[in-house]
Amino acid sequence: MTNEIVADLAAGTRSRAVAAGLDGYEFDALVETIPDPEQWPDVLRGAASRHLDTGDRAAEAGLLETAVTAYRAASVWLYFAQAWPTASADGYGASARAQWRAISLREPQARRLSGDSFRAVLRHPAQAGPTGPVVLLVSGLDGAKEEQLAVSDVLLARGLSTVAIDGPAQGELTTVQPFSPDFSRVVTEVIETLRSLDGPWTPSSIGIWGSSLGGHYTVTALAREKRLAAGVVVSGFAKAGWEAMGPYVRSLATVRAGSEEAAARFADSLDVTAEVSSIAAPVFLVDGGRDPLVNGPMTGSWISGEVRDGTYRFIEQGDHNVANARWLWLDDAADWLAGNLRPAQ
Repeated sequence: MTNEIVADLAAGTRSRAVAAGLDGYEFDALVETIPDPEQWPDVLRGAASRHLDTGDRAAEAGLLETAVTAYRAASVWLYFAQAWPTASADGYGASARAQWRAISLREPQARRLSGDSFRAVLRHPAQAGPTGPVVLLVSGLDGAKEEQLAVSDVLLARGLSTVAIDGPAQGELTTVQPFSPDFSRVVTEVIETLRSLDGPWTPSSIGIWGSSLGGHYTVTALAREKRLAAGVVVSGFAKAGWEAMGPYVRSLATVRAGSEEAAARFADSLDVTAEVSSIAAPVFLVDGGRDPLVNGPMTGSWISGEVRDGTYRFIEQGDHNVANARWLWLDDAADWLAGNLRPAQ
């Protein structure tokens, strides 16, 4: 029988895992085998290992689509193995390597990028020309670029290149770099890296898409980095604060910040309310009515009323990142962003 803590952990993880590409039935079946939360990481890594073996056999046999599917699944299992009890750069690195195996098999034009404050993966649509729009994908407090693959797929299908980013204290930089109080500096470094790339492609316009803490980072970047032409904010907020955070979020922040004191300082620095009205780029904002983590007065509804050009979508049944109701907003947000990044015909 599933432990109560395991059940709660699974309930909080499931919609994100399915949205990231896992089979929901496989997720449910595996979770049923976990008797104790301390076994969560090993059981999920075991599932990842099986998918990696499948991918290796398929790749050796020339069955590339099967290999890609298996490597992508392995990456997600490795990613969510970090959900308990602590995260590590090594764990996220394993997820990143598995996902890169999937991407590189089918997308020879994809590139891994790095800078002083980020690690990233640049992907292009199949028919990418010498220049085109690109979207920066920004994750949340316990997020990483590997969770963005499904969103990246949706944007690639609309002719947009994507750059999925790990910033300080995220993904491959978890426990390597502390949180950045000004993520717009990370965004600026990514933009400068894109514009200095050697090769046949250059960005024509740049958008940004962020969820949860990444939604706050997105709002901050839109206010300070004026080269951003449009943005999508999912479960984002303009202001947080240590006292307003629940125990689960505090524990996540403490692990990644290294101490409760450092986490509290970081949380209290998350306030861009005075700058929101300066955002000139159009913004598409999505909130979930059943989001247990991001709610309150300074979320998407408030932001949409303060920016110059805001489009707001409230999904009543939506959970955190509105991952359980993507059919109600994801395609609309992607179409909206593509329309705002392409020049008028």
